[in-house]
Amino acid sequence: SLQNTAEFIAGTLGVRGLSAFGASHCSVELRGDSISALTWAQKSKVRSATASNAAVYFALQNMALDIQVAMVTHISSEENWRADMLSRGSCLEDLGARDCRFLNPALPVVDLHAERVLQLCDPSHDSTLSEESFVQFWLEIQSAILDPITLTSSRAGKKP
Repeated sequence: SLQNTAEFIAGTLGVRGLSAFGASHCSVELRGDSISALTWAQKSKVRSATASNAAVYFALQNMALDIQVAMVTHISSEENWRADMLSRGSCLEDLGARDCRFLNPALPVVDLHAERVLQLCDPSHDSTLSEESFVQFWLEIQSAILDPITLTSSRAGKKP
């Protein structure tokens, strides 16, 4: 489904964000409320054509960073409120209304520059039309993995 694919792409972006903190050559745990997305991440395998582009990106990214999904934990949608709020357009200040840790001015802000990643993971793009289009897709992913990620402390000085 598109919702499970969106959750899988969120996990892909989460792993991308870890690299801003220097994560590589490590194992990670993914948590979420989509059993399908968690299963895809843990097995590095999807059975959904809708998620196939994201799966290729996820696999290539994780190989490049040498990051393995060692464990997945399914949590209830009630426990997943942070990700759910952010996916619905909330900001850190909105999360801070429920958990004051998000109001900490020392909390870094990560700009994933995810536009190209999202385009490559787009389920409506058929990268398998020809061998040539798949090779081009593969090369674009290899390049996108190297796109910059910005880690800032731009929240410093802002009052909650």
